[in-house]
Amino acid sequence: MKIVGQQPDPVATAVTSRVGPAPRAGGGGAPPPAGDRVELSPLARALQKLRAEASDLEAVDRERVAELRRAVADGTYDPSPEDVARALLRELAANRLA
Repeated sequence: MKIVGQQPDPVATAVTSRVGPAPRAGGGGAPPPAGDRVELSPLARALQKLRAEASDLEAVDRERVAELRRAVADGTYDPSPEDVARALLRELAANRLA
């Protein structure tokens, strides 16, 4: 179970700025044209890396997912309240650290 707050997606949020050319020592010739530059926050870079790793399909235990889907579908999935509480607390702690 994953609980996610309603916060903006930091990967999609980037700081953009117009950057001009750096001053040249000795000055000579025309400066290169200005360009656009995008800077991602460290959090956005970390999340981007995690998403790439999470998209790896080998990390998903397909057999376990199918087993859980069958149990939910036929009404036999009955996790213990302690397991649910532990998972919720673990998820909350992970979200606070992020």
